[in-house]
Amino acid sequence: MRFSMEKGHHLGIPTVYVHGDVDAAQNAGLQTFVVEAARGSVEGVIVDLLDVSYAEAGSLRRVAEIGEVLRARGQRMAVVCCSENIQRIFALSGLGEQLDVFHDLDSAAEHLWTER
Repeated sequence: MRFSMEKGHHLGIPTVYVHGDVDAAQNAGLQTFVVEAARGSVEGVIVDLLDVSYAEAGSLRRVAEIGEVLRARGQRMAVVCCSENIQRIFALSGLGEQLDVFHDLDSAAEHLWTER
């Protein structure tokens, strides 16, 4: 599936919707896109991976690195995914412990709103 990203908002929180296959070729662009989406947000940003059909472990590591960049700026990031493959990579690699991961957008938004 072809890779694409779009910016939007979910319940007033900047959200990056990621679609398709995510591999190393998209890592730099993904970071730039997420950091730009979070710019000026008090709550932080949601990264929606619900429509990601495939993701390399290195790309998911980059998602964790993006979270570190945002934390250094005093911002937060919530990741939304329900793919068993992505969740397995998060669990086996330990990345799930570095990220706030949710199964739906509403839960991610509620977390960012309440943790301000």
